[in-house]
Amino acid sequence: MIKHNQNDYYTSKEAGKILGFSHDYIRRLIREGKVRGEKLGTCWIIYKREVEKFVKTVDKKRNKKMLEALNEISKYVAQAKELLIKFQLNNSTDKDFMESMELLDKCLEIVEKASH
Repeated sequence: MIKHNQNDYYTSKEAGKILGFSHDYIRRLIREGKVRGEKLGTCWIIYKREVEKFVKTVDKKRNKKMLEALNEISKYVAQAKELLIKFQLNNSTDKDFMESMELLDKCLEIVEKASH
C-alpha cells in the first residue's frame, strides 16, 4: 500500500475551493485523467503540484481568452467613438447614436463572456 503524506495533497473539496470549482468537478477531472489524483478510501485527493499545474493552465487559457476579447472590444469601441463624435457634432442621426449604443452593448457582452 502506498503511504500518502497529507502535506502532498488536497482533498477534492479543498482543491475545489482553491480552484473555484465544485468538488464533483475536481473528482471528474481526476477520473478522466486530466489531473493526477486518486481515491483514498472514500475521499478523492489531488496532489498539490497538480493543482499548481492546473492553475497555470487555466490562467493561460483565461489570459488568451481575455486578450481575444480585448482585441474584439477595441474594434467596437473605436466604431462607437466615431459615431458618438459624429452625433455630438450634429452631423448624424438618432440611428447613429443607437448604433453606437449597440456597439457598446456588444463590448459589455464580450467582457461578460470572457470573464467566465
